[in-house]
Amino acid sequence: MNLFFLKYFHDTVKLKSVTEAASANHVTQSAISQGITQLEKSLSVSLLTHKRNSIKVTPEGEAVFEWSRTVFRNLEELKTRLQTNQNEYVGQVSFACSHSLALSILPELLAKFRELAPRVLPKVIFGHTGLIKNWIKQGEVEFGLVLDNDDLSSFSLELICSGAFRFYQSILRPMDQPITSCIFPPARSEVHLIKQLFLKQFGYEIATEMEICSWEVIAKIIQLTSSVGFLPDYVAWCSDKQTTLQLSNLDLNIPYLLYAAYPREEELTRNATLLLKITRETFTEKLTM
Repeated sequence: MNLFFLKYFHDTVKLKSVTEAASANHVTQSAISQGITQLEKSLSVSLLTHKRNSIKVTPEGEAVFEWSRTVFRNLEELKTRLQTNQNEYVGQVSFACSHSLALSILPELLAKFRELAPRVLPKVIFGHTGLIKNWIKQGEVEFGLVLDNDDLSSFSLELICSGAFRFYQSILRPMDQPITSCIFPPARSEVHLIKQLFLKQFGYEIATEMEICSWEVIAKIIQLTSSVGFLPDYVAWCSDKQTTLQLSNLDLNIPYLLYAAYPREEELTRNATLLLKITRETFTEKLTM
């Protein structure tokens, strides 16, 4: 198999464009197309179907693309390992997580990672779970940090930690003040479950005081008011919230699991393995504080 042709195909799928693949490989669009045709002949399968101004990957093409990602990532890691001390971390590591998770713990993680791997370039992008899953499948990132509130059955998973969504309030709000309403995010399974638990325990429904599509904004509002907010515990770990937020006296919570998700049948690179080790240790430390 010609690795150049495989690279042409890989980049065309990744970049979703023959033109972009040609630019990335410093060849003509014709060379990309001819290379993919030769690859299809050597494999005896059709990898792409062409439509006006777009391309569609066949099921066989999806399988080849998944395999090619591993091939080129391993080749790049081999190249960097051969050019440096075998015990030194070099190259890059790319991953994705939510914006709220990034604000709560990412600076601390990357600071620790930089101490151990100063020659590695971290590349991080933020988005919701749906976006992160697509980025992993498309090879935009090596892994994503995601909660277990979505279908993750198509990925390999490494458990990072367990935690819970809980009721938080400002330290200025009296602990014995009755809770009849709360600031919630919209349309989440955790909200539906916690409202059911509240009704079962207290015999009345907890009202939605506000509906805010941001954990960080909810946290900021309850810092400044006497409102109660429903949050994942990691949001309260930020330094500016540790002295202003407290758990309410409601003994209700919805547990979660935080995973590192990555493509099935692929091994994480050495850099990613180190970063996840640091991530797991940092979360464990926070949860036991």
